[in-house]
Amino acid sequence: MRQPTDTESGSSVQLAPRQRWVQRHALAVMLSAALAYTALVGGLISLQPRSAQAQTIGDFAILSAAVLAVAGCLRAWQRGGPAARAWSVMAVAAAVWGAAMLLWTWYGLTRDHAYPFPSLADAGFLGYSVPLVVGLLLFPRSVDSQVARARVLLDGAVIAAAVLLISWATVLGPLEAAGGSGLTRRALPAAG
Repeated sequence: MRQPTDTESGSSVQLAPRQRWVQRHALAVMLSAALAYTALVGGLISLQPRSAQAQTIGDFAILSAAVLAVAGCLRAWQRGGPAARAWSVMAVAAAVWGAAMLLWTWYGLTRDHAYPFPSLADAGFLGYSVPLVVGLLLFPRSVDSQVARARVLLDGAVIAAAVLLISWATVLGPLEAAGGSGLTRRALPAAG
């Protein structure tokens, strides 16, 4: 039986059996690991929901997702191609989010989960959106017709509306109902 070579990438180096297996099964292995990790985190949190331990586990789970997002974006950037610039900017956005999450986790660990508001972490959570939008706009696209342009605009509007509704239902609405801070009242005057 002939040994496959890595001719697709321009190299004539033969791959070791282990490398071939990893290339063929990488997605399944990553998905299995992600599911196992999610089950572990969910199981640990369900033992004592709303406890300091559950908050810490949740913070570290989100932090690890941010680190994986940075790694994935950097890997896509390294592959090159027409979308490489977009992936590099997406990596910056994920790194800003990750830095904010690291600070948020640090606040949780050092302040017994009494998070300051507003904080530098909040600035990162809001600030990541700027490079994210720039990165999304840098992806190559073909907008040849008016229908395609309208579809892109509608997709963006649906996504923005969904983010707003989820944010309002989970964070902004309860914060405003609890009396909010001066910042909340100034930032959300028309939302009430």
